[in-house]
Amino acid sequence: MAESVGIEGARPYHLRHAFASLLIHEGRLSMVEIAAQLGHNPTVCLDTYAHVMAEQEEGERTSAKEQIVRARLALRSTAAEPDRQLAFGDLDG
Repeated sequence: MAESVGIEGARPYHLRHAFASLLIHEGRLSMVEIAAQLGHNPTVCLDTYAHVMAEQEEGERTSAKEQIVRARLALRSTAAEPDRQLAFGDLDG
């Protein structure tokens, strides 16, 4: 599916990581609640997503919906550049 829309290198892990990152950026859930949703224990979750929390520490809380809209806009802007291949990492941030 990812390749069909021009995103190379996406794996199921990326979807899981994106979901956790969206929850962290929303700021609505504790790490314990996020860990429960992911099926992790809180220590594993914190080890894995501490960098996302650190990036968000001083940042603006953004809803998952707004982040998805921004990612879709980024995809559309790359459509104007047909020679450019979008990598999964281009959607971060």
